[in-house]
Amino acid sequence: MKKIISLLGLCLFSVQIWAADAPAATTPAPAPAAEAKPEGPKPAAEAPADAASQEPVIKIFEIGQTVLKMSLKPGVSAEDAIASMMAKAVELNMRMVGHLHVSDEMRARGVNARRLEILQFCNPEDAVKMVEFNPIYAAYMPCRIAMVEDEKGMVWLMMLNLDMIINKFPLPEDLRTLAITVNGQMLDIITAGSTGDF
Repeated sequence: MKKIISLLGLCLFSVQIWAADAPAATTPAPAPAAEAKPEGPKPAAEAPADAASQEPVIKIFEIGQTVLKMSLKPGVSAEDAIASMMAKAVELNMRMVGHLHVSDEMRARGVNARRLEILQFCNPEDAVKMVEFNPIYAAYMPCRIAMVEDEKGMVWLMMLNLDMIINKFPLPEDLRTLAITVNGQMLDIITAGSTGDF
């Protein structure tokens, strides 16, 4: 009996190896299951807009990682938002290590594009501590805030919500405190940009 089972296993293995070379399949493969049509990201949470309060709209999206999205307060220009974020970063000792003018680069190539800029912030000492604990955290660096103009001309600020990392992955208490602090600093920076205050 054991020999029969071994022979059956060998036959199945041979079919897998040479199936591509066979002139025709003796047994039709089962039809693949129909895949559900993917939908766009849906807000996991959304603060209701209040026109009377003139406060920014806040949305959180779940798209494999959590994204925080904030509108600019009425009267705050994109330039005001960038200046406010840069000033707040200096105040918090968060160095701006990069500023990508993506839409400007596209226009320079003759392509009309809505405003898209990516600001990158980092505290080198904090970065080293996290990477020394686990190199995988380097993939989340530097911290980024994107400025995106939508099809209606409305400007949004977006960033990863670092609560995702803090709550999902165990960290030593000192690094957990550090991650919470950095998350708070990034929230302060994006809020400064959204409101125009610093």
